[in-house]
Amino acid sequence: GKVLVLQSHWQTFHVSAVAAAAAAIFVIIIFYVCCCKKKTSAAEGP
Repeated sequence: GKVLVLQSHWQTFHVSAVAAAAAAIFVIIIFYVCCCKKKTSAAEGP
């Protein structure tokens, strides 16, 4: 019984970790794209 509970907990933790990593990468990409757009628009501006 204990092994099964540990496995389910580990699975939940694994899914949470993957979701957190995906969210972090998503935020970093948006931040990076926003910075790049600001730099290019600033360079194109007067």
